[in-house]
Amino acid sequence: MVFNLPSLLKLTKDLLFKHREYDETYNQKVVNQIRKAWKEGSGADQYGRIWVDARFLHTILRTTKNNADKKARTAPQEDKRTIDGCLYIRGSRILEMMDRDRETATTAKKAANLGVSIDTYISMQESGDVEKIRTISRENLKQERSKLKKKRWAILEARGALFDELTGKPLVKRTCQFSHIRSYSLYPEVGTEVENGLLVNKETHSIITQNNVDNEQELKTLCEDKNWSLEWYEPFIKKFGGLKS
Repeated sequence: MVFNLPSLLKLTKDLLFKHREYDETYNQKVVNQIRKAWKEGSGADQYGRIWVDARFLHTILRTTKNNADKKARTAPQEDKRTIDGCLYIRGSRILEMMDRDRETATTAKKAANLGVSIDTYISMQESGDVEKIRTISRENLKQERSKLKKKRWAILEARGALFDELTGKPLVKRTCQFSHIRSYSLYPEVGTEVENGLLVNKETHSIITQNNVDNEQELKTLCEDKNWSLEWYEPFIKKFGGLKS
């Protein structure tokens, strides 16, 4: 399943941001089409991330619907969400697509139109409304994240199992760390969930970090390679569901 977000906090049509002005070499009808697609087909979540409704992607990317659908389907799993029953792609991934397509555009017209789409996205990202959302979110997440180690320790202590949840070695209370299963930065919507992490010793956490583990599938692969415990996996999937690309 693609991870779900219940709704967008603020739709683009409600954001206050400035549009760049273009000279007569630009087709104003196309400029308006692009702006309308962004306005009606995107918004910011509670963390200040922009998400784009895949149904508007062909206009934003200046391509065919079939090509846009393919790009949406093959986007990395961490950049896809289901919001109000529709597939959305993260704006930062759309920006990469636009920039790459502009570099390889076969006509100056297409490159210019993609530039309009890029400008619109950047203006949204830099709007005061979105920055305010990000500022509040960062502070709230920081406060909640600081409590996770203590919460997880209490859970293990109640079980009488104060051991590294992957290696089985005794936990060193002073230096052990709460290790997120789904990356805190990629999946902030579960970043403060105590079930989205394991209490491990510093050495274990260093190995996880060195292997660039960002989600449960990557952690499962690492556990199999290191012969670490997989007792966490089924309860995690039952709680959060699995990811797919």
